[in-house]
Amino acid sequence: MPVNQFFHGRLLVALLVAITIAACGGGSSAPAGVQPPPPKSISGVVMLGPVANADVEVSGTAGMLGSGTTRADGTFGPIDFSNSYTGPLRITVTGNAGSTWICDNFIVCAAGGAIFQAGDSIDFDGTLEAVLTTAVDGQFVSVSMLSNFAAARMDVLGALTSTNIDTAYADIAGTIRIVLGDAINDLSLVLPDVFASIELFDLQNLPAPGGADDALSVLLTFLNSGLMGLGTPQLTTGEFIDLISNDIAANPVLSVSDPDFFAASMESLLTMFLVQASSAGDPAGPLAALINALLAPADIDDVLLSTFTTFIAMPALDLGVFDLPILVDDVALQAPIFRELPVTTNTGELLQASEYGVDDVELGAPNWLTATAVMNGGLPFVRIDLNNAVIGSMANGTYEAFVEAFSTTGEFRRHSVRVIMTLQVP
Repeated sequence: MPVNQFFHGRLLVALLVAITIAACGGGSSAPAGVQPPPPKSISGVVMLGPVANADVEVSGTAGMLGSGTTRADGTFGPIDFSNSYTGPLRITVTGNAGSTWICDNFIVCAAGGAIFQAGDSIDFDGTLEAVLTTAVDGQFVSVSMLSNFAAARMDVLGALTSTNIDTAYADIAGTIRIVLGDAINDLSLVLPDVFASIELFDLQNLPAPGGADDALSVLLTFLNSGLMGLGTPQLTTGEFIDLISNDIAANPVLSVSDPDFFAASMESLLTMFLVQASSAGDPAGPLAALINALLAPADIDDVLLSTFTTFIAMPALDLGVFDLPILVDDVALQAPIFRELPVTTNTGELLQASEYGVDDVELGAPNWLTATAVMNGGLPFVRIDLNNAVIGSMANGTYEAFVEAFSTTGEFRRHSVRVIMTLQVP
């Protein structure tokens, strides 16, 4: 074949191939006229009260998938991301120079050296996260203190995987069920393990009733906004979020009580929830009617009664058992006899004795034993006094008494010192 004919034939084939590729839409294997699938999207709300003007990043196992910004009411999205991604998601909300949150705690919020009241705007300098097991289109997520506990717990467990996310949510949901268990059960509600799917409300701008999860949203909102009442002026909002989140993530099984009331414990979480619920449900206040409508067919009184039931059922702290021999012929009986007992919980944690008032204990005769809170060497003690004893009315033997202490810092449960006395009368 002549050379020019050979090249002419090769050129013709090349042109035919190029025309065929162009007709098929370039290098795509998709049939002509078929559009690629639309992106997936996610929306949500960031709630302490509402967190405004914060940066939102949606990421998967290989990095960032999409981003956005929260609005004044804390909502964000929809944020689009690749339709092909089906793995777990992490939603990260980060404060910037213009980010704020609204205090939704009816008693007080504290941050950055200042005290704030409900409705005040506070700088948001922190990070809140939520994690989701699987990326599906149209998801909704509430990013909050509660979701941040689960995200921090997942980080303790390991990488961003569906298994770690499921375990983390189960751990934190278990804690929430203990705190709110009676209220959840009495209202016939079900708390899902992945509770970040439940919308949290802005207590300053409650929605009209009609949502399928309104009652559960109210309970979780009270708990979430109540947690912000544990913040202190010494910490910024971001520092407080990190401190309490890391504490709960390391050990989601909370202690019954803590020597620092502002630390996370069963007592502090229940107390903050009760404060929020009772304040919001105040019959003379502006929110009671709407709160009751959202809780219907239950009402705020049902919630308070159930939560008080949980509170009362919590085990009392046993501060210790002490032997106290009493000899009637001891010359010290002419003056007050006392024993100072170190105040510790059954887990060895010191309580602040200066914050406790102590009831008189009656045994054999009224007011024969008294106790007061004292400090000794910088440590808290309970002083047991026998100066009011009426020994003549008591026979030889061993007697038991309980010194009951009640906190004045918001804890309502009884704490007790058990005193075993051996009385010897000549």
